[in-house]
Amino acid sequence: MSNSTRLLARTSLTLYLLILLTLTHIPHLGPIPEVPGGDKTLHFTGYFIAGLLLQWCFSFRWQLAFAVALIALIGLGAVDEITQAFVNRTPSIFDWYADAAGIVCSSAAGSVAVKLRNFMREKNLC
Repeated sequence: MSNSTRLLARTSLTLYLLILLTLTHIPHLGPIPEVPGGDKTLHFTGYFIAGLLLQWCFSFRWQLAFAVALIALIGLGAVDEITQAFVNRTPSIFDWYADAAGIVCSSAAGSVAVKLRNFMREKNLC
């Protein structure tokens, strides 16, 4: 990965996490958009995207990205939920479960993508 691509990946992840954490700490955002699964779907999706961006930062070296995603992002999700109490929002362990599920699923998807890419390169399919 070139230096400019690495910088773009890190900047994208940083900005995304800042936006995500800001949105989760604004008191009384108003009605949540109606989506199947309610706000848990939003939590899952938000952290799924964060997991994919983190993997991009590591250029899809999936073992390292998976470990960092599990430790850092799941920890961040927990801190995110806990600190919501300080801004008149209601923290929920179930929101954190949805965050963690999104991270694990994005890590698994990234791992599969890397294995598929390596297989295709090995077989000269791409």
